Amino acid sequence: MISQSCLYCQCVQKKCLCDSCFERIPRDTYQVRSRPHLKSVLSLVSFHHPVVKTLMHAVKFRQNDEAAKVLSRLFWRTLSELPQSLSVLFSMPLPYFWLPIPSHVSREKERGATVLDWLTQTSIDRLNIPYYPSLERLKRTRRFFGLSKCDRKAEITGAFFIQPDLSLAYLRDRQVYLVDDILTTGATLEEAAKAIASHVSWPVRAITLCYA
Repeated sequence: MISQSCLYCQCVQKKCLCDSCFERIPRDTYQVRSRPHLKSVLSLVSFHHPVVKTLMHAVKFRQNDEAAKVLSRLFWRTLSELPQSLSVLFSMPLPYFWLPIPSHVSREKERGATVLDWLTQTSIDRLNIPYYPSLERLKRTRRFFGLSKCDRKAEITGAFFIQPDLSLAYLRDRQVYLVDDILTTGATLEEAAKAIASHVSWPVRAITLCYA
């Protein structure tokens, strides 16, 4: 394997993030929130931790797949180490699956694989979670960076659509977990949950890797 520099500390090694920097990321800074259309939103780590921010920027702005894999590893490590008081939120008394927040098709072509793509794939690989792409993004929204909470809400309103196909019957009696890479104001998750809510029997929940 070719040597490279750690994205954060610049030490020379064979991974994009050294083990020392990975272990700097706290394991107990998760947050749980609720929203009008969401039973709970669990966010695992702070986006503002410098190592996390470095990895996220490497994926979003440099399409670094290795950084995305590290974030996927972080997601699973943190989720597996939740205390008992929180793991009850994700007990499974009924069949379930995770539904990633989709990007607009034009943006997918521009930026390639994302953190969310890796999280989705590892979810399928690790837990054999079924995936039906029933949720579509109809609007190509502006980038949210720099927008106020009110502007974000206005921008995302009406952005999502549930396909009226056979997968809706599959959705109805299952617990749906929306999955996204980062929670800021919650406008995106809330709008996606609104699109789903009338098609499911159970309250929609959500999981995000980061919170800002």
